[in-house]
Amino acid sequence: MKKQCTRKRWVLWACLAVAVLAVAAAAAYVISTIPSYPAFYKDVNSLEAIHRELKEMEDICAPEASWLGLTDGTYQLKMDGRFQDAEPEGYYIKGTIQCNDIGVSVSISGLPRARKTALNGVQYRDVTIEYEVCGERTENGVTSELANAEFDLYGYSYAIYTDYPVEALPEEEREAMRSALKDWAMEIAHQIIDTTCGKNVANRKDWGDGT
Repeated sequence: MKKQCTRKRWVLWACLAVAVLAVAAAAAYVISTIPSYPAFYKDVNSLEAIHRELKEMEDICAPEASWLGLTDGTYQLKMDGRFQDAEPEGYYIKGTIQCNDIGVSVSISGLPRARKTALNGVQYRDVTIEYEVCGERTENGVTSELANAEFDLYGYSYAIYTDYPVEALPEEEREAMRSALKDWAMEIAHQIIDTTCGKNVANRKDWGDGT
C-alpha cells in the first residue's frame, strides 16, 4: 500500500513537471513570435550607441557628433528583421541644428538599398552626390523649405534632409540659408565618404559607388 502511494506520488510529480515544461515551451514560443522591432527599427539613446552597433560593418558610416552640431537628437537603428535575433543594418538620426540663428530640423539616414543613378549631381571621390531644394510645405500653419542631399556608397544609400521655416524671411536671407545648408549637407556627405573609404582602404581596389 505504501509503495503504491509512493508510485502515485512520483507519477503525479512527473505529470506536473511535464505540464510545467509544456507551459514554459508554449510561453517561449509565444514570446519568440512577438515582434521585438515591429517597425524594423530600434531606439537607442545616443549617436555613440549607433557607432558601437555598426563598428564591425566597414561599408557603412554614421556621422560623428562633432560634424553635426545637433541638439534634441533622436537615434534609431534600422534592423534586418522584426524579432529578437534581428541585427542592425542601418540608422536614422534626427534633430535640430542652428544655421544663421534659425533652428533647422535635420534627418540623416544610412540604409542598405539597391544602387540608384543620381541625376544632376556633383562628383566627390567618384561618388555622385545629388543635392536638391525640394520646395516648400505648410504644416500646422508654418511654411518650411525642404532640401536634401543623397548619394550611394558600397551598397548603402545615404540621405541628408533639412527643413526650416521661411515665412518671415526675405528672399536674400532665404538665399543665405540655402547656401549655408547646402554647404553643411555637402560637408557631412564628404565626411561620410572620406571615412567610409578610409576604413579599410588597404584592402580595397575600388573607390567609387560600391561596384
